[in-house]
Amino acid sequence: MKRMQALCVLLAILLLPACAPKQWTLRDGVLTVSIDGPMSDYPPDGKIPPWFTNAGEITSIVIGDSVTRVGEMAFCLCVNAQSASVGAGVAEIGVGAFAGCSSLEEISLPDGLTRIEKMAF
Repeated sequence: MKRMQALCVLLAILLLPACAPKQWTLRDGVLTVSIDGPMSDYPPDGKIPPWFTNAGEITSIVIGDSVTRVGEMAFCLCVNAQSASVGAGVAEIGVGAFAGCSSLEEISLPDGLTRIEKMAF
C-alpha cells in the first residue's frame, strides 16, 4: 500500500494533469464523475486524474450511472473522502482505484458490479 501511495505522489509531482473535456465537477467537497463509458487508468497511460490537484478537498465521490468502469488508481490518495457512491452502470473497479482513501467509511456499490480488482480499496 505504501508503494502505491508513493507512486501516486511521484506521479503528481512529475506529471501535469491531463487536458481533456471536463467530465467531472468538484463542488462543496463532492467530486462527481460523469464520463460516458470506462474511466481512464492512471498511471499506465501516463496521466494523472484531472482532479488530483484538488484531492485534499474531496470529501465525497459520486460516480455517475454512465460510467462503466472505475479506472486504476482513479481516486488514489483522496485522503479526506468519507463516502463514495458507485453508479449503476459500473461493472468493474480497477486496481487501487480507491487506494489511500484512508477516511473512506461508506461506499455504495451497484448490483451489476461483477469485478473488484486487487487493492481497489
